[in-house]
Amino acid sequence: MQKFRRVFEGIAKAGQSTDLNDFYTELFITEGVSGEVNKEHEVSLIETASRKPAKEETPIKLEDIFKPLPGQDQPSRTIMTTGVAGIGKTILTHKFTLDWAEGKANQDIHFTLPFTFRELNLLKEKEFSLMELLHHFFIQTKGIRRYDQFQVVFILDGLDECRLPLDFQNNPIWTDVTKSTSVDILLTNLIRGDLLPSARIWITTRPAAANQIPAECVDMVTEVRGFTDPQKEVYFRKRFREEPLASRIISHIKTSRSLHIMQSFSSGRFYFEVQVKDKTAWGLGVARESVSRKDEITSHTPENGYWILHFKEDKLSFNDNPAVRLPVRAELQKVGVFVDYDAGLVSFYDVEARAHIYSATGCTFSEPLYPFFCPGSHDGGRNSTPLIISPVNQTD
Repeated sequence: MQKFRRVFEGIAKAGQSTDLNDFYTELFITEGVSGEVNKEHEVSLIETASRKPAKEETPIKLEDIFKPLPGQDQPSRTIMTTGVAGIGKTILTHKFTLDWAEGKANQDIHFTLPFTFRELNLLKEKEFSLMELLHHFFIQTKGIRRYDQFQVVFILDGLDECRLPLDFQNNPIWTDVTKSTSVDILLTNLIRGDLLPSARIWITTRPAAANQIPAECVDMVTEVRGFTDPQKEVYFRKRFREEPLASRIISHIKTSRSLHIMQSFSSGRFYFEVQVKDKTAWGLGVARESVSRKDEITSHTPENGYWILHFKEDKLSFNDNPAVRLPVRAELQKVGVFVDYDAGLVSFYDVEARAHIYSATGCTFSEPLYPFFCPGSHDGGRNSTPLIISPVNQTD
């Protein structure tokens, strides 16, 4: 269970993991979805969702997600949980699994089997039986032969990262758990209920990818709305144990709407500014939409989808590359980031000095870009000052 106990928040550097139980704060989950989502700007719904009054809808507790709703006699077999990027869907699945493993909740379930679509993508060209697939990921299950005699939950996290066809219309019906076929056929039949119909399925996804699963295959849709305002305070007081720092961050968040809103860009030019005054380390720039939010990132490079200016130990570098060291004229107060998507240009400026710092030219952008902000490690309080982000504006 160490995989689920130690988690990486946001885009973490190597080795920087946190105990999930130390900071986990209950998220607002509700049945249904809030409406049509614009794929280009779905992340901008975070603030709107988190500001919705909880009284409008009845929240669903994480430990009750497979329990019958009021008025229902039976629990739902297949549940899809949607939510914008970074809102906490994966953390929910980790917490559900960890609480089950530690005997805190859902002890009527005999096996919780968590998968990610990123893991399953790697098996696209291989064939397994369902039993072989389970043994491949969960060695301790090799002695189990009859899963239909147990209460089993399959967690399929990150449908939006799926690179399998998921051809529900043309894939053959598959009911034999011992017979080998493609992972795609196993998944479509598992979700559809033809393969191991007694199992429960929990799928998480960004809203824009939800239509990869036919509506008739999903018994209930839930949505993660993020934190309500009181939940935000609980989270930050858990995350930052020093009371003055936690209060300062909470106060800043209440007054800075731009901290809640991110927007992607796939054409044209855009510019934003970030105050870095009194910080000893930070990173900022842009990252492509598909960068991993869940793994350790040991190198912020264009190959990995990052165009980042780093500051650490009084040194500036581009993409954390020692070969691209940049002079620091004076203590930086505010950094401007300019991107010309169509020209393949990312430029950084010292706003106060009105001076150019560095430009990356000839960049290849093949998908939407998002602003990237990394406040750096706390460093024993020496780097506790927050980054202050000016609203992101797109220009002609």
